[in-house]
Amino acid sequence: MTRPGSAASTPSGKAGLVDLSGSADSDRRAVQDDDELLAVVGMLRGQGLARAVETAAELAVADLVAEGPRSVDDLAEATRSHAPSLYRLLRALAAHGVFEELEGQRFAQTARSATLASTHPKSLRDVARMFGSEWEWRSWAALPHSIRTGQPSVDAVYGMSLWQYFEDVDPAAGAVFDAAMTGGSSRLTPAIVAAYDFSVFATLVDVGGGRGHLLAAVLQANPRLRGVLFDRPSAVASLHDSLREPGVAERVEVVAGSFFDRVPPGADAYLVKFVLHNWDDESAGQILGRLREAVPAHGRLLLVERVLSRATDFPGATLVDLVMLKNHAGRERTEGEFRALLSSAGFELTHVVPAGPLCILEARTD
Repeated sequence: MTRPGSAASTPSGKAGLVDLSGSADSDRRAVQDDDELLAVVGMLRGQGLARAVETAAELAVADLVAEGPRSVDDLAEATRSHAPSLYRLLRALAAHGVFEELEGQRFAQTARSATLASTHPKSLRDVARMFGSEWEWRSWAALPHSIRTGQPSVDAVYGMSLWQYFEDVDPAAGAVFDAAMTGGSSRLTPAIVAAYDFSVFATLVDVGGGRGHLLAAVLQANPRLRGVLFDRPSAVASLHDSLREPGVAERVEVVAGSFFDRVPPGADAYLVKFVLHNWDDESAGQILGRLREAVPAHGRLLLVERVLSRATDFPGATLVDLVMLKNHAGRERTEGEFRALLSSAGFELTHVVPAGPLCILEARTD
């Protein structure tokens, strides 16, 4: 009979050492496996945290605590919320550094929650509200459709394009989307303006320029430059305030139209920011074809886009690529893909200029 702990149950004493080594390896693998499990669980729980941030942004809690801590009862009254449930929301956010919980169920601003205040110079409130929109969540839920078919999940959910949905079904959601895009543009604009010498041009056409925030910033930095804002009638109907300022307004012409039909011809530079990534290669090629008709021999085409697989990428670029797929069947592209797309439309890619997390791709006619 063998005593517990004796070596008689193994062929030799060395076998016990082998067992210990194997156990150590198993323990190490178990810890590594646990790390990976926790990492993936964290990713899966991310949608809950995102929804909590979006809800707080919709309720404007960050604005309410901007002047100082508020009790959850005060916040519930101001937001017309159920106080115990609002407390649970803010407690969860405070655990992630969004708001700070104080004694007596009071909550204060933090550096993170301050970014959700509408008064923050780089406010993310409209972005958070957009991410919390019904169309966003429903289209993400239908992402498998896009993966299986290559077609936008928005179209599958609503039976129409996202632009048509905004115009015909939910203009309020469209307004939130526009506000989020304008806010994003304002955060990226300084890097774009600083990265490229626009002063060498006489006239710049901002194609698909929305309300004109970027064009206004370029004109402010280049007092001899004239600009043309070109976009859909609904987009240019409400110009950004900075485009109306003295010293800028008199140098701007606003033209309404579709870049699938024609682009105002004859300028020596054409700026196209975040347009091509909304479209597949065929549609992007059509847009570039219209630009090729407009850009003169001495002119320049300036595409402002994310360029994948470059040092200027930001970590979420590949997730933005999925957003383009689900929303429009668009895509983010590599430098090689941009080069091929431009070449097929009669342009040569000449320079790729880093501009913060983006790039300015300069192209000339062949």
